[in-house]
Amino acid sequence: ISQVTVMGDFSVSHADSNTRARTGRFFGVETPACTIPCRRGVPPHLTADLLTTVGGSPILQLPVGELQQHSHLLEQGGVHAVYSTGDVVTYASFCDPWIEGSVHSGDKALGLDTPSGREKVTFEQWKAACLQSKVNVVACYGEEIDATAGAKRNKRELERGLQWVNSAVADKVAPCVLANVQGGGSRRAQAAATAAKSNANGYRIGGLGFQETVEQRYQALQEVTHALPASKPRFLSCCGSPPEVLQAVMCGVDVVEAAYPMLLAQQGKALIMRIPTQDCSGMDQISPELRQGVQPSVSQPVPKRRKLGINQQLSQQGWPIMKCLDLSDIGFAKDYLPLMSDSCCAQYSRAYIHHLLNCKELLAYTILTMHNVKIYDAFFCAIRNSIRSDTAAGLAAEVMRSEACCVR
Repeated sequence: ISQVTVMGDFSVSHADSNTRARTGRFFGVETPACTIPCRRGVPPHLTADLLTTVGGSPILQLPVGELQQHSHLLEQGGVHAVYSTGDVVTYASFCDPWIEGSVHSGDKALGLDTPSGREKVTFEQWKAACLQSKVNVVACYGEEIDATAGAKRNKRELERGLQWVNSAVADKVAPCVLANVQGGGSRRAQAAATAAKSNANGYRIGGLGFQETVEQRYQALQEVTHALPASKPRFLSCCGSPPEVLQAVMCGVDVVEAAYPMLLAQQGKALIMRIPTQDCSGMDQISPELRQGVQPSVSQPVPKRRKLGINQQLSQQGWPIMKCLDLSDIGFAKDYLPLMSDSCCAQYSRAYIHHLLNCKELLAYTILTMHNVKIYDAFFCAIRNSIRSDTAAGLAAEVMRSEACCVR
């Protein structure tokens, strides 16, 4: 399907014939795409020049709590001048992808967790921060409503959210304002219908990642994307692991917030997922692993005071885990192979990275972040190509078959 819809800075160029997956462009960035979560305009452990070598045309995700703290600097010209982000697309998210449960409810102001502590932010303060930052895209002001929230809280957020997003669009806080679509069960479908009637330029599907099952998320995404207009972009707020990305794309999501490759790097892990290159035709349905999940693996009990790793958290929710290496393991002390033969960091051996991790050297996290982000760039490129050839479901099935396994 050529040039299905065009809306402002978003266009859909092709829709997959077997799923709801679609390709297009959003502010010049090819979709489906992912955001790259940042601190002060760059991902942790990367500089702007390193990012351009591994990230293609990224969408930089900037937490609004951080923008609020830097408002005195942003007055001098916005994020592009202060953070030196260049011409890349910038996205101000209300939630902080680096802090779990970063938004807290309130009547007159919402609480935001930031690196400097919790702050109360009113709607007017949020609008001022967005106007000063001069970002391309903003997720509208609002609290996180998950599937367990009560009917009263859902109703209040629906009413306030509609007023907030219409006000933000009227005041032109950014070229693209995303309405929040959240809640549980039938309330999420109601939220989608309400958001579709708003003046929003796009939609952010939130309230996920709070221990819902894979099947529950799949059903929620199917309901929401069916109710939302096809002419506007859809963002998904989640961890952004490869199975989550594939499920979201198959359901019609255009941009996925993806902290996963950076979170893996911060835990000393490298993705070694290979992107299938063979013909993936012959599959016309979303694979069962992405619709129903897998049986959570039985793991050793985690010692007290130690947080679960990101893969362990995802596994407990039933998500398949992709192949990756834990370079902090002593087994890599004398492994002189590169992370992967075609890695952008192939000049560094696994043993060297293991040594850097043991010495707490920041270079280790820079190498792992570069490697993981580059893998994701190739991953999304393969997804877009599969949609154009109507083999998106086949690609997802092949990735699940060949690249999902336990963590080494």
